[in-house]
Amino acid sequence: MIDGAVAAAVFVVNVPVQAAYVPEHLPRYPVALLVSAGLCLPYVARRNHPVASFAAMALVSLAQLVLGVLPTWANAMLLAGLHTVATGRDRRVSITAAAVVELGAVLAALRWGGRPQTRGTAGEHGGVSLRYGEDALDLRVSDDGRGAGAQAGRSGGHGLVGIRERVAAYGGSVRCGPADGGGFEVVAALPVRS
Repeated sequence: MIDGAVAAAVFVVNVPVQAAYVPEHLPRYPVALLVSAGLCLPYVARRNHPVASFAAMALVSLAQLVLGVLPTWANAMLLAGLHTVATGRDRRVSITAAAVVELGAVLAALRWGGRPQTRGTAGEHGGVSLRYGEDALDLRVSDDGRGAGAQAGRSGGHGLVGIRERVAAYGGSVRCGPADGGGFEVVAALPVRS
């Protein structure tokens, strides 16, 4: 019952906020209603169907990315879904769900460059691959741009350090550096234990 009340409150508050972040070529309020409903309705079922509700919210977030609909704070519902999966499922499922959230964050950063008001083409020239093997989950994010040197004067973030710390907490490894053929890549390997 409390999950329904939370979802309803977030939905009502999020629709007008989400409408402000819908691209001009899409119908504002219908898209805002669909995105908000897609993030809030699965939240209600997250305790009984954690993986299915998480997957539904992740798909809505992916649709936002594809359509260019900027995320709002209602996307935090996905984190609540991740928490429910992480606390109620085995480690393999939990790590996969966490990787989905991390992948979404990386894709959003590639698409919008960390600046929602700037809609550049970074996402058009990047690549992401996820390989789920029997003993490891491998994630590779790369671009074909100028690489790490392009960010030399920038400060204020802990992105690569934060990635290294998160991956190390699960016994994994990270390699960051120039990609073959130019650009920059981040490759993370997480061990999978049953």
